[in-house]
Amino acid sequence: MSGIDAGRLVQTAQGLLAGLAGMASAVVLLVLVLYGMSLDAVAFRRTLTRLTATRPHLVTALRQFARDTCRYLVVCTLFGLVVAALDTVALALLGVPLPLLWGLLSFITNYIPNVGFLIGPAPPAVLALLDSGVATMAGMVVESQAMLARE
Repeated sequence: MSGIDAGRLVQTAQGLLAGLAGMASAVVLLVLVLYGMSLDAVAFRRTLTRLTATRPHLVTALRQFARDTCRYLVVCTLFGLVVAALDTVALALLGVPLPLLWGLLSFITNYIPNVGFLIGPAPPAVLALLDSGVATMAGMVVESQAMLARE
């Protein structure tokens, strides 16, 4: 027991509790936003039903937009999962620190149209340069370009 530093133990516990509190608040916010959206969805459906008689083209266009948006999100999610998994494996093989974090970033930036594929690989490329040198960064850039070629 004499080898345990109480200050460091308290500091570690404080950091852990702060992280858990931040995660809990994010989960609560997400649940509240989803609940609000679900309440709004019911009212929006009723509004569309009432508008069908007077503006059928608007209702058709809004429904088609919703369908296409859902399809886009599903495709982005599936493609993002594949790209993130391949990026994570490649970064781990190249020895870039924190490959799971960069894989998650790759997945998230995949939702950004037109430039997301450029934003995702930039931070791990810089980290690879600073941590392991030009050869690792070049390997990472080649891997990113190979991913783009598969798209």
